[in-house]
Parts: sequence; structure tokens; C-alpha cells
Amino acid sequence: METIIISLGGSLIVPDSIDIDFLKEFKALILSHVAKDNNQRKKFVIITGGGEINRRYNKVAKELGSPTSEDLDWIGIASLKLNAELLRVIFADVAHNKVIANLGVPFSLLPRFNR
Repeated sequence: METIIISLGGSLIVPDSIDIDFLKEFKALILSHVAKDNNQRKKFVIITGGGEINRRYNKVAKELGSPTSEDLDWIGIASLKLNAELLRVIFADVAHNKVIANLGVPFSLLPRFNR
């Protein structure tokens, strides 16, 4: 089974508000490859960005506070996790049951995808 890694920018998910049309099309595209027979089926790893949500929160943090670079990084991490959770829910039938947030902790995609 082929594994494809996609870096999905947060600005595609939420350019100004959540782009439902884009997410519907993206879901249909991914599912069309997951649903194929076992010889042509693909496994996807989708990495999200923080996008516009991150930029907005960072802007407010800078205007109203004195955030450190690390503070801004943590805001960015929270925003990309929010986008990742949204995708996990959208793809619930075929997605891993948890967002992989710590690559330092061993995990396996195999039990979920060997069907």
C-alpha cells in the first residue's frame, strides 16, 4: 500500500472562515483513493498548518501583550492542532483515532489501516 504525505496549509482549511467547499472536495479526493481495491488503495498522512487562525492570534498577542517567540510558537501549535482535529473528525471513518501530536512517542498506523 502506497503512503502519501500531504502538507495541508491551514490557510486552505480556514482562509477567512472555514472553507467548507474546499474541505468537501478534499475529502472526496482522499476518499476516492482510500476506497479503491487493496491493490490500488493508498494511505495518507496529512500534516496541517495553523494558517490564518495562527496569524490572527499572533497579531492579537503582539498587540495586547509582549509574547516571546516561544509564546507565539505555542499559539501556532495550538492552531495547527485545531485544524488537525477538524480533519480527524471529517475523516473519522478512515482516520487514525487520535491526532499524532508528539512524534517522540511511538505510534502505529498499521492496526487502523490494515483492513
